[in-house]
Amino acid sequence: MRKSGLLIAIFTLALLTSLTVVAQSDDSVTVPQLEEISNITFEPLSAGERAVLTRKSLLVLLPRLIPGIDPTYFSDVSAQEGTFTLKDGKVLKWSSVYGDSLYLTDGKKSGLFFAFSEKVEKRLALPRAGQISKVSFSPRTKKGFTRDSLLKILPSLVPSNDGFYLGKIIQRGTLTLNDGTILRWTTAGNDHLVLHTGKKRRLYAVDHQGELTIPKVEDIRKINTSPPSDKKWFTPESLLEALPNFVAGGSYKPKLIWQYGYIELKNGMILNWRADSSTTLVLYNRGGEMYFQMLAKSN
Repeated sequence: MRKSGLLIAIFTLALLTSLTVVAQSDDSVTVPQLEEISNITFEPLSAGERAVLTRKSLLVLLPRLIPGIDPTYFSDVSAQEGTFTLKDGKVLKWSSVYGDSLYLTDGKKSGLFFAFSEKVEKRLALPRAGQISKVSFSPRTKKGFTRDSLLKILPSLVPSNDGFYLGKIIQRGTLTLNDGTILRWTTAGNDHLVLHTGKKRRLYAVDHQGELTIPKVEDIRKINTSPPSDKKWFTPESLLEALPNFVAGGSYKPKLIWQYGYIELKNGMILNWRADSSTTLVLYNRGGEMYFQMLAKSN
């Protein structure tokens, strides 16, 4: 695992200049099928660093990956890297910051992918100040929270499902609970906190704007659709027209990911979506997901 400055620079520049093209266009790099892979390599790890993926976990991860967007995926973090050599001779470079996601590039095209889970995992709970026995701060990050200010802000933090964790990390550390549990935390400001433990990650913020909701048509800049199979429920135009008819409710059908894409809002927010029919929709980001269904038309 190593800090790939060039990769981060290329990835960031591509996102800023052509966000809608990089992640999920029809020309994007695709996740290889297991039977297409002839060889997998792993770059050597630096001293003291641990792998986020092994060969076994990487092979398990691949079939579960679907496209997603996170402009700060490589922000101030080290990435594990390697290559896939396909049976047709094509070579794909891969990078991973977390064990549930993968960045792929063939040198010209690239894409960021997240694992889709059919099970809703238990949410990472924000501890109360009385449950914390120790607060530590990394000496390599800038000053921001103090122990007192961090404990003081905890009661005002609520789970945030409103967009990705944006901004460069300026401070990080750990929370040691009374029962010995250790939670890692990061922040890019003084009004939110991201908690990490194992593969779980959750954003808490002071300015909470509610659960994921269907955006207003006038707030949308672009809708992308990317069918991964022969099924195609929506075009950008038909989804834009259908959005006002969706209401919260329903549940997603396991193993029926027929179509997915993303909605880019005028304020820069990215909402990933997936659908298993022309009357169901799931909006999701790294903060959570929300299910929607279309109301039946009355006669």
